[in-house]
Amino acid sequence: MIDETAAVALLRGFAGRVRDSALNHLRGLLAAGELDLLESELVTALALDRVPVLPGELEDTDGLVVGTDLPRYDFAAAEPEPADQAAVAGVFGIEDVRTIRKALRISASGATALVWVVELAAGSDVSRWRRYLPDLSAFPDSTCEIVAEGERLPPYQAAALAAGLVVFSAQPGR
Repeated sequence: MIDETAAVALLRGFAGRVRDSALNHLRGLLAAGELDLLESELVTALALDRVPVLPGELEDTDGLVVGTDLPRYDFAAAEPEPADQAAVAGVFGIEDVRTIRKALRISASGATALVWVVELAAGSDVSRWRRYLPDLSAFPDSTCEIVAEGERLPPYQAAALAAGLVVFSAQPGR
């Protein structure tokens, strides 16, 4: 069975490859501690959508597409919108939240999607994803990445964090 730390790393690695809605669901399973179900449903999502899996990324790749041709994305700051403040209002009082950023993910084909990045204090438990989730009901086709200050991030999350428009900061001027 996979542990929470490995599950966080695994799901981060599939960001931008697995459909955002499936990734959001899988992160919900992580937050609920349903790690066996998370593994099973991840493999199902990968198989159904024929998502490429890197050699060595998963122990059992039977029935999955194994390859190295992964999607590439650029990120840019998303435009501010009136609904931004309502989206992040629910996390204002949570002590661990340092910043919330909104980035625009741009695929090679030009398709775009919003990626929210919630940055927590160093050492925070990023596996408890739902606790820090902004209300994204006004942004139904978006996804959210939860990261901690100072942690080493995969390229996808690092690029989204670097490019994102700061929508909320616990430290004014940041």
